Amino acid sequence: MAGRGRHDPVTKSMLCALSLALASAGLVGCRGNSSPKDSGATVVRLEDPELVFSPGHLSIRTGEKVTWRWPGGTAHNVTFQNFASGTMTQGSFDHVFDQVGTYRYECTLHTADGKGMVGEVVVTP
Repeated sequence: MAGRGRHDPVTKSMLCALSLALASAGLVGCRGNSSPKDSGATVVRLEDPELVFSPGHLSIRTGEKVTWRWPGGTAHNVTFQNFASGTMTQGSFDHVFDQVGTYRYECTLHTADGKGMVGEVVVTP
């Protein structure tokens, strides 16, 4: 029963070295509330037919840009208290957040009583 319940020290050390190399290169790791980056912007997709923002909650730093992308087909909007994208069926909408705070938004076509297509951007210093 050789090898059962035992770890080969060479294999274990090689796996540790590989994990460390990948992590330091930024190829693996964990980030809370992460979303894809595209041209320096955090990207939020408007998902159909689920009718959700993906991700629905994200954290960014002051001065960062968020881009909302429409897949095409269903009409949506991105509406904050003080600004909005307008209703579109395809394309994208960008906004740079230059003030610390919590910004809640919705698609006014697909929400009822704060449920449905809602999202939140938390901006930290």
